[in-house]
Amino acid sequence: MRYLKKFLFFIVIAVILQVSTLFYIDRFYLGENKEDSSGIGQQIEKTDRIGKIEVPKGAENIQISWDGKYVSYYEDTELKVLDTETLEISKMKFEGNTKVSIYKWVQGKNRIILGGKQEDKFKNIVSFAYLDLKEKDNYVNMGSITLPDKKSEIGQIECSNSEDEIYVKVNNGGNRNSIYKLNNKRIVEKQQLKSFSIGTIEAFNLQSKLLYEDSAVNKIYCFGTGKTVEIKTIAGARLLSLDKEDNIYIAQLENSKVKKIYWGKQKDSFEKWNSKLLSEEAEVKDLKITAEGKLYINNNLKGSVVAVDSGKETFYKGNFLQIYTDGVASIWGNNLIKTKFQ
Repeated sequence: MRYLKKFLFFIVIAVILQVSTLFYIDRFYLGENKEDSSGIGQQIEKTDRIGKIEVPKGAENIQISWDGKYVSYYEDTELKVLDTETLEISKMKFEGNTKVSIYKWVQGKNRIILGGKQEDKFKNIVSFAYLDLKEKDNYVNMGSITLPDKKSEIGQIECSNSEDEIYVKVNNGGNRNSIYKLNNKRIVEKQQLKSFSIGTIEAFNLQSKLLYEDSAVNKIYCFGTGKTVEIKTIAGARLLSLDKEDNIYIAQLENSKVKKIYWGKQKDSFEKWNSKLLSEEAEVKDLKITAEGKLYINNNLKGSVVAVDSGKETFYKGNFLQIYTDGVASIWGNNLIKTKFQ
């Protein structure tokens, strides 16, 4: 009887060890490499903080939508959008023979602005449209711009959320620029600015106005209803961004590095604006501001993003791509990595 009990004891121990081993293999070894049940063949890694999405080798101009739901890229000269939840791939194109040559995601909406040159031997014509990803049939033609010559090109597109309008900066050569406004009624207007050398532009979200830098005199102006008003801040200020509440963000530079950030409303005097002294100097290109007004600093060498208000640091794999609502998007090999903020 005593030998029988020992025999049963060792059988129970062996079964527990075998079950534990199988659970470990399934949970920690095989679990991260299970294929998606859709049969598309994309491998998805989902943990509490990291999501991995495969993108085609050789994909160019990769961008991500404001909430991280969609990934867009050029593949074989075609603009494609991948839904990271369903893995459905859509081709973005104009009605007709115009090919997409520039695009931009709208903050706060899953809307993509398309720009493309028409095939014309004599004229340089660029057409614009937008497409709402949640409503695949909602294709809206916004009209076209005839550029001065074949060498002119589109330099920047900025979108206004509430007005369904866009501002387009055209690079005409010789450090000269022009600005056009287009809306969903196909009304195209060249903006009569006092400046000819224009740096960064931003579109207000709650009103039909444009914010822009005059590169020749290093000043920031607001243009709307035919009037140009200088935003009087500090000498040598650099325009960074606008948030969804139309707060203006500017940087104070010292030896080409950002030491301090200011933000506030156009209607308020500069003395009433908020400010933040950075703990470390940063490059303008490394400052990231979300539509909600959250400030982050990217550090490519460390592979991390720091929240300016809290100091919390989020580490990411690969090369930085951009910030989205909940985290950081980066490219690691042939994968887009989404890492949620700490």
